[in-house]
Formats: sequence, structure tokens, C-alpha cells
Amino acid sequence: MRWWGNGLGGFLVLALTTGGASLSVASAVATAGAALNIMIRLAAGWLVGRMPCAAWRALTGLFIAGAAGTALLTQPDLTVITVGALLAYGGGWGWAGLLHYVIGLPYTGWEQRATAYSEMGVSLGAASGPLACGLLFTAVSPIASWWVLTAAGTAAAACVLFARKVIPPHQHGAAAHLSVAPRDTVKMVGQR
Repeated sequence: MRWWGNGLGGFLVLALTTGGASLSVASAVATAGAALNIMIRLAAGWLVGRMPCAAWRALTGLFIAGAAGTALLTQPDLTVITVGALLAYGGGWGWAGLLHYVIGLPYTGWEQRATAYSEMGVSLGAASGPLACGLLFTAVSPIASWWVLTAAGTAAAACVLFARKVIPPHQHGAAAHLSVAPRDTVKMVGQR
């Protein structure tokens, strides 16, 4: 869902200034959002370190907060847009480290493979997101771009909820459910 965060960062200041905010106000909102993002990432790490079972709920909550934030960016009032920007930055960018943790959690011994698959999707989104948002922003309207990002955040939350339902909890991770052996029992190439 990097598509979502990169689209936000690339077009928030432009949307704010187009909507009548001064460049200094728009920059302050973006800076506050970036600072909130850092705090959210640290808080999520602290929370999951204390309560690992909260990881799935926290990730879902961050996606929902980000989607709510981008929905608020469609409104004309600068105060509402500012709240939306903070929610979108906090939720829309605050999830990255937590996603890798949640993706790797059920795949003990295979975390690097699981996160590699998810990172492929994240990177595709990071590459295509700003272009798609820019096209929507200029060809249709900024509001259309924010609604598409809202839909992306909502879809991300739905995917996390779905994944949580289909991935059975297992104390030793999902590797026990796979047809391949865990990493430490697989012989390395050239090893006898």
C-alpha cells in the first residue's frame, strides 16, 4: 500500500496551496504529519513489543485511520484538511514497519521470504502511486485522487482483516503448516 503514502506525500502541499493555504501553512501541516508518522511508528513498535497479539489490530487501525484521513482531505475547510492530513500521515505512513512484522509473524523461519513478497507489492505501489495520483490530480481533480487513496487504505484494512481470518494462529508460526521444511533443516547448496 505504499501507493497510498507516496501519493499523499507528493500531492498534499499542492492540494493545500491550491485550496487556499499559504505555502508556509501547507509546509507546516506536512512537517507535522511527518513528525506524527515517526511517533506512530515508535508507538506501534512499543505497543507490539509489550503486547505482540495487538499487531494485527494495530495494523488494521492504522490503515483505517489513514483512509479516514484521506477522506477528510476532500473537504474544503482547512481545519478539517489539517486533521485529515495528520491522520493520513500517521496511519497512511505509520504502518510500514508493523506490516513487515505482521507478514513475517506466521512464517517462522521464512520471514525473509514472506516480507520479500510483501515488499514487492509495496515497491510496485511506491513506483506507480505518485504517477497515478498525479494523473488523477490533474486530469480529474484532487478530490478524486484523495477518494482513490481512501479506497486503497480501506482495501488495505480489509486485506489485513481477511488475512487474519485465513492465517491460523500457531505458536511456532505457519512453517509447520507448509509443505516445505523450515530453513534450519534445509541443506544449503553445496553442503553435504
